[in-house]
Amino acid sequence: MRVLLIHDQMLTKGGSERVFTYLTDIFPEAEIFTSTYNPNTSIRFNRSKDLKVSNFFNAIIRNSTTFKFFFPILTYYFQFKNFKGYDLIISSSATCAKYVRNFNGKHICYCYVPTRAIWEIDNYFPRESLVKSFFKILLPYFKKRDLETSKYIDLYIGDSRESSRRIKKTYNSRTTYAYSPIEFSNYSSFFSSTKKDYYLLVSRLDYWKRVDVAVDAFNKNGRKLIIVGSGEAHKELSLKAKENIEFLNNVSDQELGKLYSSAKGVIFTCDLEHGLIPIEANACGTAVLCYGFGGVKDTMVNFNGKNSDKATAVFFYEQNFNSLNNALAIFEKIHFNSYNIRDNARKFSRNIFKDNIKSIVSSFLKNDEKVLNEN
Repeated sequence: MRVLLIHDQMLTKGGSERVFTYLTDIFPEAEIFTSTYNPNTSIRFNRSKDLKVSNFFNAIIRNSTTFKFFFPILTYYFQFKNFKGYDLIISSSATCAKYVRNFNGKHICYCYVPTRAIWEIDNYFPRESLVKSFFKILLPYFKKRDLETSKYIDLYIGDSRESSRRIKKTYNSRTTYAYSPIEFSNYSSFFSSTKKDYYLLVSRLDYWKRVDVAVDAFNKNGRKLIIVGSGEAHKELSLKAKENIEFLNNVSDQELGKLYSSAKGVIFTCDLEHGLIPIEANACGTAVLCYGFGGVKDTMVNFNGKNSDKATAVFFYEQNFNSLNNALAIFEKIHFNSYNIRDNARKFSRNIFKDNIKSIVSSFLKNDEKVLNEN
């Protein structure tokens, strides 16, 4: 069987890029393709030398900001590119790779979320801009194309239960899920039950991630906050942050593990269908302050006033500094069990992901409905 794995782009060190590299290891004989790859800014992985790209788009799209503008064009590129000759295509996609239509095999889409720029435009573009205005004008057309494309996908695999729900609601298509994993053994190797007096936030600094909520909260409460990440909002956030907030970039995996394990808590401010950061923090034995919507409802154990021994997080329910600081006041009174927190993360290991993906793909090819846990 000839198999092709495709991904939207390889320009950042995000969760979807990491999952794509995991898929390339699960299917070592598969050919691998993406629109554009920048090894200086994206993840380096075992099979990077096998990765094929579009020569044209690879020359002009070198960062995620440029990709956001070009991705509507890239949907046409994937739509018309010849992928015939493959028995199975597995796309890893939240934007454009899922648009493949010129093929004669089967198409499974590992889908992170229905495209945010189309279905969550005000969340994805929280500020008015030229790009947002462009998307708004063409939004009805984009939605129509996205729905039409779903007809060419034989099976969606959401990257979480919540993702599967959103896919089902948007596309009304055959859907299952397999949680995106973390490298549990790597993160748990940094485990510590001893915490220092700082909080940590790890994120791409895109406006829609709402890191501004944390900056406003810690400007107000005066506690130490370390922010790890880079992105379009970095300059604005760093200018408004007071001296108790520190920004770090280009942090190694070793340094990040130590930061996770020693932090008093990790802050997670956005509404994601899954969210790997809270799970990574848990693997290091650290509890999380989460905006309480999306995937965290399935992956975290929220403190309910009585379950401090089992809780892995405290939720806040409004994206503003008051809500976060109120939750922080509760968080600081809890005696968390770091060992139980670590055990929660064990459920999202890479080996479990591998077994789930292989089982789903095998069942799909055998047309075994009993194993495909549709939602």
